[in-house]
Amino acid sequence: MSSCEVIAWADEEIKAVDEPSDDLITLSLKGPEMLTKLPGDEFPRSTNLPYEKIFAIKASILDTSIKEERDKFISWMLGSCRGLSLDIPEVRLAYDYEHISWDCDNPKKADEMFDESFRNMLSNWNEQTEELEGKCLTNQSTTRILRRKQRSCSGY
Repeated sequence: MSSCEVIAWADEEIKAVDEPSDDLITLSLKGPEMLTKLPGDEFPRSTNLPYEKIFAIKASILDTSIKEERDKFISWMLGSCRGLSLDIPEVRLAYDYEHISWDCDNPKKADEMFDESFRNMLSNWNEQTEELEGKCLTNQSTTRILRRKQRSCSGY
């Protein structure tokens, strides 16, 4: 597999699981070439990220124009926020979406609310992702998780 294919695979895995490991995120951010140069004892170990950080990562690489991706993200969002505080904006978004869609029986309005909220909150998620990226990446790295929607390999 090419480096691009490995990174694309890692991005898809991040979207597919509820709690992606730091190792998977690091693979997505640094690429396989960088990681294969690290000694085994320096390879990052997994830590559990809070829901809102995982949400930020997934939102930053989500292409909302692809209905299947959008629906998969919403399904993940609804299933992963159970029991979390409504004070967390990402949790509130999920519960509001579910309420409007199911309780009010208005999926179209729920989709419109989601799209508007998503656009308004995206810059915050991008900032969170940049913060995580800063913690995960060395200064020598030029990779970026942000704006991977075009699925290009430029910069890797």
